[in-house]
Amino acid sequence: MRAICRASDFDHVYETETAKDAFRTMLIDEKPVDVVICGPLTHVDTGLKLARAIRKSSTEEIRRLPIIMVSTSAVVEDIVAARDAGVTEFLTLPVSSEMLMTRIAHSIAHPREFVATGSYAGPDRRRLGLPRKGEERRKRAPDSGL
Repeated sequence: MRAICRASDFDHVYETETAKDAFRTMLIDEKPVDVVICGPLTHVDTGLKLARAIRKSSTEEIRRLPIIMVSTSAVVEDIVAARDAGVTEFLTLPVSSEMLMTRIAHSIAHPREFVATGSYAGPDRRRLGLPRKGEERRKRAPDSGL
């Protein structure tokens, strides 16, 4: 992942060992971050911890960062857990450099609407534009202008 990002001329690529270190890099060290890539992970929980911490951040800029999770697992339960934790994109290895760059570019250039409810914060999970249903319908974030 690092080699792909560096070969694509990203100015700053930060690599950490743990979710806690990644969050510290963004919040305490105040490193400029445009997208977070979690992985490749053999155990999805590490990326989920980071995604949840990002989505709960008191810093608006960090809370809305696109998160791309890369995993060795294509188990439906892991994909659903990542989605529910607020992950923007989920990729399963092997991932081509073209696929990773396409997802990064799209996540930055075309961010999905951010929604926040009592049980979820992250990008709008609805990609098909289906009508909202149920008692706890997602609401647009207050600063979305809508």
